[in-house]
Amino acid sequence: MKTKTIVTEITHEDLVNLLSTAMYGGNIFGAAYDMTIYLTLPDIDNDDCGEDKLTRMLLNGKAINICDLNAEEEDDTYGNLPTRWNEDEEVMYYTVNLDNIKRGVEAVLDGTFAANDEHEYVWLRKCVADWTDEDSGEFDICEAEALLQVIVFGSVIYG
Repeated sequence: MKTKTIVTEITHEDLVNLLSTAMYGGNIFGAAYDMTIYLTLPDIDNDDCGEDKLTRMLLNGKAINICDLNAEEEDDTYGNLPTRWNEDEEVMYYTVNLDNIKRGVEAVLDGTFAANDEHEYVWLRKCVADWTDEDSGEFDICEAEALLQVIVFGSVIYG
């Protein structure tokens, strides 16, 4: 039997949880957005934290940049998303939109991403379950970084 998962909605809270958990205190990812585009969005809030701003961009159909802080050179890329090397900061920027995030989560749930072994398929499904169960308190930085790696890179690169 074959099945296909379709992610129909990701909420503001879901995205903030994913981004803040994956980036706060981590050493794999950073993020950036175009402030001039952000300022044109409806219902912006001056009290928004960085993850809120990134999330507002995504939910309003705009792209953000997820930074691979471990990239070492211009051709150090993974997956199929558009990239841009920032020579000054020595980071690789991946252009990510909401559809990319949905497709990455769908790939995890369907087991169609490039896993390193069978255990990784099962573990990443657990990561999605922990992420979407707000009350569990189980979603941690390791799970968030792994999930974001599949979304951005198409597989877990950095363990």
